[in-house]
Amino acid sequence: LSMFIPFMGNNNLILFTYQRLFATLSQYPITSINAFNFWGFFGFWKSETSIIIPPSLVGVLITFVFGIIASVKLFKQKAGEYPLLMVFLLANFLFFSRMHERHLLPVLAPLTVSAALLVDMLFPLLILSIVYIANLFYSYIWITKNFQNVFSEGFIKAIIFVNLVSFFYLLFKLGKLNSAKIGLSTLLEKVMDYWKKFKEGGKY
Repeated sequence: LSMFIPFMGNNNLILFTYQRLFATLSQYPITSINAFNFWGFFGFWKSETSIIIPPSLVGVLITFVFGIIASVKLFKQKAGEYPLLMVFLLANFLFFSRMHERHLLPVLAPLTVSAALLVDMLFPLLILSIVYIANLFYSYIWITKNFQNVFSEGFIKAIIFVNLVSFFYLLFKLGKLNSAKIGLSTLLEKVMDYWKKFKEGGKY
């Protein structure tokens, strides 16, 4: 709510917040707005009204289910709030309708912290970072070059598949945070230890 205070003027904060959120959610009743997410499998800029079950409802339910799964896996785990936030944000991007390409960006911050806890998450971090840049590039060319598609439909579906695989891989790895034998900090310590021994002419 505090984010809306500078813009509320003389309006009631609760009512103003509701009005702005409702206006945002009512805008672009489209499944995917050039976002490389689940709904992009079926094409971009597809109307939600042409689907029997509202994609917005489907997205909320899927995100809720995965959020519960992640919460159970991360219950009482040290620094578990970062991977939990990552799961919610990534599920939000992948399964919510009306997503833009830029909505993948917030995922990278908690995923970066999570990768410091479990080195296995570094590769998905790299993959999703590349996908984010590719998605931005696609959307930029599309809007500035008279709706030109810089990637083929098959290539876009392949990227979306990679996104989904990355998500389920990260979800699978959540339960290994505390049991991980080597995190990024431990890896760096080992590298520095090897370097020190190398300089001293010792054995590995």
